[in-house]
Parts: sequence; structure tokens; C-alpha cells
Amino acid sequence: MSAEASNKPWFSRYVHNAGLFREHYLLGAWADRARLDARAHLDGVDAELQKLLDQWSEKREIFISVDAAPTAKPFQGLRPDTRPRKSPSESEVEQQWIRWVLEHTFDYALVNNQQLAGLTGLDDEAVKAKASQDRPDFTVFPDKAREQNARDRLEAAKVKSALSLQAFCQDALFMLDAKKVDKGTEDNADVDQVLRYLRRAGKTWGVLTNGLSWRLMSVDAMDKVHHLRFDLVLLLEDARRDGVTDDIRDALRLFFLLFGKQAVAGEYLDELARESAAANRKVREVLQENARKAVDLIAQGFWRHPANAGFFTASGGAAVAKPTQNKLDELRELSLVFLYRLLFVMKAEAQNLLPMDENGVPTAFARDYSTRAILGTVAKLSDHERKNSAHGFKELKDLFAFIDKGEGHPYFVPAYNGGLFDDDRHAALAGLRLAGDVIHELLTTLLYPDELKGKPVPYGDLDVRDLGDTYE
Repeated sequence: MSAEASNKPWFSRYVHNAGLFREHYLLGAWADRARLDARAHLDGVDAELQKLLDQWSEKREIFISVDAAPTAKPFQGLRPDTRPRKSPSESEVEQQWIRWVLEHTFDYALVNNQQLAGLTGLDDEAVKAKASQDRPDFTVFPDKAREQNARDRLEAAKVKSALSLQAFCQDALFMLDAKKVDKGTEDNADVDQVLRYLRRAGKTWGVLTNGLSWRLMSVDAMDKVHHLRFDLVLLLEDARRDGVTDDIRDALRLFFLLFGKQAVAGEYLDELARESAAANRKVREVLQENARKAVDLIAQGFWRHPANAGFFTASGGAAVAKPTQNKLDELRELSLVFLYRLLFVMKAEAQNLLPMDENGVPTAFARDYSTRAILGTVAKLSDHERKNSAHGFKELKDLFAFIDKGEGHPYFVPAYNGGLFDDDRHAALAGLRLAGDVIHELLTTLLYPDELKGKPVPYGDLDVRDLGDTYE
């Protein structure tokens, strides 16, 4: 969870942004209420929420059961004390809940899969073998008029196969595929199916949902696993149990904005995708430039630290005024390893792979050994103390050892066996030291570069490939 998301507990509870948008940009865009008001009317949320609550309260016993003993691992999109029922069919989920949300909350017009048979661009043999196997459950239009236009084009074609799926869907907003409530939205086959629909229909945006969780997808995403999931029923269950709060209202407004008419018809999703990609390019460029600065800081710091004199001495043990080229090359490689360790840690912290957050509360690790905590400790020292102490470096060495070997109570750091943090494999690096002032400047450069004007680098939004490019 990003630092921005930790300031909005509802975001991390109901919204799971898996690379579809850059999270720091998405949260920043959401915070710009003046811009949002210009794009969509977000008033009246209480009335819409009440409609959803009334309908869900009427149908919930069909789809979920309540257990007295909460489960340790809740089903995706549900509270720990609730479970999905196995009995409702996919058709029941579609007709009794998903269709209602689409038509009554968003006022969409729908064409179901049975009405698409025979269009070119669909696998007719598969359709014959298994009804609706290769057709989306719903093609979603902004209104009845444009839905009727599509139907008219279909009727005007003397033979249905004379009309392509793309032509039929030219006014559609997106395609939606539904699953049973006891099936999640993570199955690769289901994801591939929705992306196939989108490519054949010439559409960018699609939704995969079991009624509980709504997975927003884009055919233009860099990776098929990139998506944004909104847990609508979890929100409604929270509202039923705890009442309607401002967090519930804010979360529902975001659901309206990402899945409602402004999302596609108002081009809001396209705008988010375009601008978040541009923001990420800027972050990559800033990080690459500051990574070069960081390597220089590390190398210069190793060279200047008196405890490292033995590394640079000549073969006879005499001090040298200037390292040999071989030593400079070795120093550069060791500095790059140290840098990549830091980038690995910052990425793992941002993704909570290192235990930074537990249910919205900073962990002992976050308070004591995270890179931000180490920077905060060193920042409190005077210039003289930083220059003449091992503060910061010692904590980083401990952190690297935690990751290499694993660490139990109270930090609970899992071991990473890739060799990057192995002192035996990097014996020369294990013998080098850095002063506190170097650690202070180094962590500031990588966490809060000047170009981002005090904002932290959103490592959680960067792909592993971005870090690889930075390293290269």
C-alpha cells in the first residue's frame, strides 16, 4: 500500500489497483475535487447508496451466508464472517444483481450474449458446441437510443454474418463478463476471455465480475494481469453493519467514477491511463538520473571513509593517492550492488513485501528499519554527528542481513534467497563502510528527489522492468 493510500483507509479496503493506473497519480487525481466536479456530478451519493443497499438487502441471502466464526482468510471481496453460496447460477448472478446495478445505478442499456450469435468476429463453431462460450455476457451501451441503433444495424443486415462485431459495438462503452459468486475474478482463463472479447469488438475497457468484486481491465494495459478491482459488496456489507460514513461515500463516488458513464463516455478512464503513464515516465526519468547520482555518492563515500583504506592500498600495503583503474572498476560494481539492494528494499517496502503495514497500522519493521525510518533517524543528527558516525549505515547493514537470512519477532522479515544480500557472495562489499552523512544524502536522493518537490518516489507503481532499466 502506498503512503498516499495509507492516508485513505477506504481506498486500500475497497480498491485494489494492480498496475492498471499509477496509484500515486490515481490518488492525486481523486484528491483534485475541482477537476472531478467538472467531469462528473458526485452529489446525491446518499440516495444512490440507499438504492444499492435496499436491493442488496433484498438479494443478499441468495448470494452469501453469514457464519458465526470469522474465517482467517476471507473470500475475495467479503468480510471474514461471510462466505459466497455455491448454489446461485451464473445466470442468477447476472439477472438478479449485476444487471440491476448496471441498469438502475448507472442507467446503462444492455445487450446480452444470446443476441450476439451470428456476428462475424465470433467463433460460431464454439457457440454451436456450447451456448455463449465465446460471447460476452453483456455489451454495455450508454443509453437506449444507442442500443437501439446497434439493434437496427443488426436487423438491417440481410444476413447477420454481414455485420461485424466491431460494427455492432461501435457505440458500446465496454464489455462485461459475469461469473458465479463463489468464483473470484483472478482466473487467467476468464481474464483472457474478456481481453479476447475486447480485441474482437475493438473496445478498450472491459469488466469481469462475480457481483461481489468488479475487475476493471484494459486491452491496452502493458500486462494482462494489470487491473483495478473494486469490492462493491464489501462496501455494502460495511455500510449495513457500521452505518454510512464519509469513507463509504468517498469509496462509492470512486466506484461511480470508474464504472459509470463518465468512465468511458466521458473518457475519464482514457484520461487517467494517459496521464498516469506520463506521470510514470517522469518518475522513471527522475529515478534514473538520481540513481546515477546515488552510484557516485556511494563510490565517493567508500573512497573517503577511513575504515576502507585497506581496500585501496597498493600491493605492498602503501597508501595510494589515486585508485588503479581495476580498483575503480571494482568500486563501481560494488556501488551498483549497494544501489540495487536499496532499490530492491524500496520496491519491496512499497508493495508491503517487507512488512510495512498491517491493517492500516505501521509495523515494528516500518518504525525501526524501513528506509524512511533510517532516513528519519539520521536526519535528526547534527552535521558533525552524521559525518563522524555509523548511524544509518549500521541499520542498513542489519536490514540487508534480515532480508538475506530472515528475521522473526518483532520484525517478521521473510528471507530472500536470490544472493543479492549475501555477504559471502559479495565479500568485498561486506568489508566497506559509509558515513552517516553519505547515508542521509543517499536515502534523500532515492526517496525524495528534488525533482518531485518533496513527494516520495512511488516505488510501488514502478515495474521490476523499470528498476532493471535504472540499474542498467
